Amino acid sequence: MTTEDIEELTRQVYEDVWNAKHRDRIGEYLSEDFVGHGFGADDGDLETYEAWYDLVTGAFPDVTFELGEVFGDETMVATTWTATGTHEGEFMGIEPTGNRGTVLGITVHRIEDGKIVEGWMNFDSLKMMQTIGAIPEMELTTATQGS
Repeated sequence: MTTEDIEELTRQVYEDVWNAKHRDRIGEYLSEDFVGHGFGADDGDLETYEAWYDLVTGAFPDVTFELGEVFGDETMVATTWTATGTHEGEFMGIEPTGNRGTVLGITVHRIEDGKIVEGWMNFDSLKMMQTIGAIPEMELTTATQGS
């Protein structure tokens, strides 16, 4: 695959699976041997990814991803993204708050034979937990700003 092909594959995962909510198409993009890092487990598999998808879309049914930078080579692609959603379902034991928020993140995918075989994800989990009210937001004062 060319660099453009793997970048497009990554875009399709976000548009088709996450934004259009086609959970049944995860297997079209991720390998049966997928290994995930940061998707709810240290080293997860395809089933872990699907469970992460269910957790996120169950708690934030309107979640959408807006892609920022997408760049890579013939085997790896990195994507920056902004996820926006409303907390309408239980999330990690936290009852729905109705709060709407935005979280920034980055994902790196390794591609083999036209499918994603490995993925690393990191996002601003503190901001997400503040958005849903699990952790209070810190108020910046002169003392915390280091004046």
